[in-house]
Parts: sequence; structure tokens; C-alpha cells
Amino acid sequence: MARRALLTDRERELIADPEAEDARYVAVSRVRRKIEEELTEDVDVLRRHHPDLFEELRAVVCGEEADPPPSAESSEDSPSLPPVESVSDPVADLDLPGSGETLESRREAVHTLYAHLQEEGTATRSDFLELIDPDEVGYSSAESFWTNLVKARDALKQLPGVEAPSEGEHTWRYSAETWP
Repeated sequence: MARRALLTDRERELIADPEAEDARYVAVSRVRRKIEEELTEDVDVLRRHHPDLFEELRAVVCGEEADPPPSAESSEDSPSLPPVESVSDPVADLDLPGSGETLESRREAVHTLYAHLQEEGTATRSDFLELIDPDEVGYSSAESFWTNLVKARDALKQLPGVEAPSEGEHTWRYSAETWP
């Protein structure tokens, strides 16, 4: 198995293929989540505890020559090493069934639905169902996932800015301006 940095081989394929549509959107959502959560923490650890590696990373990401690393005497509170702020993810606080990888896959799926709604502004149940891979989330069908997580647990309704369809309507709406 080849080593990877941020993207899996499949994510690389999907992101590079504009024809992949829904699968590409799911891959983009997963990568965005990795950037917002894991990468932010990794960068903070490097910045605080190994400035040389932090500068190498910054040089690669920014495409520039690395500045000399801060001196070893620098404190964590030094202005040259500001803390990295983490992005709050309301999906992480949802009470979803499962544990381990299954729970994480279900959170990622809800995150994908949420990100889709934020990006599009509106979506229908069928739009959401197209984004769910039942095998990945441990359900027999996308419909079963919808019934057990979105409907029974109000997974989407609990998220900031989400407006569920009113009686007789089918369109979900996102009303907030930005990601919380």
C-alpha cells in the first residue's frame, strides 16, 4: 500500500474528474473535513513542537521558500507562533448510533449532507439520498440511513441553519450565511 498525505487514491481520482458529480462532491466534502479537523491539529503540533517541520510543510503548501525556523527559545505564546484555531463541527456533537469506524462513517455522511445543503442552499430528500453510500454507513439502503438517522434522530434538524420542510413541502433549506 502506497503512503499518502491528505488524499486517498480514490479521492484523487474523483476530485480530478469533473464528470464524477455526486461521488466527486462526497470526496471533496471528506477532504474538507480532514483539512478542517485533522490537518489543523497536525499543523498546530508541528508549529508548537517542531518548527523546522512546520516550516517545511508551510513551504510545500504555500509554494515558497521556507523562512528560517524560530529559535528554540521561542515560547508557545510567541507572536511568531500564533495558535491555530480549530473549526467547530456541529456534526461531531450529534448523538448517532454506532461506534468506531461505523460511527465515524455515519458522521461523515451527515457532514456530507450538511455541506451539500450549505453549498446548494436547498435540497430535497432525494438529493440527499443520492449522496449516501449505504455500505459505507452500515445500512442496507440509503433509505434506511435516512429513516434511522435523519428522520428518527433529527440529525439534520439539529444542525445550525438547517430548516426542515414544513408539512406538505419537500425542500430542506439552509439559512445561515457561513459555516458555523
